[in-house]
Amino acid sequence: MMNLDKIKARTEQNEILWIFFGVHTANAVRIAKRLAQEKSSQAAA
Repeated sequence: MMNLDKIKARTEQNEILWIFFGVHTANAVRIAKRLAQEKSSQAAA
């Protein structure tokens, strides 16, 4: 049985929107991790 109910995007525009937010969320997580690492390295110095 396929779990098609888990698919959030039902239209092409909605699919593009989900991809857009996914990419930007991933970028935000990377930036946050980098800033936290820089902050901890400055505190140690």
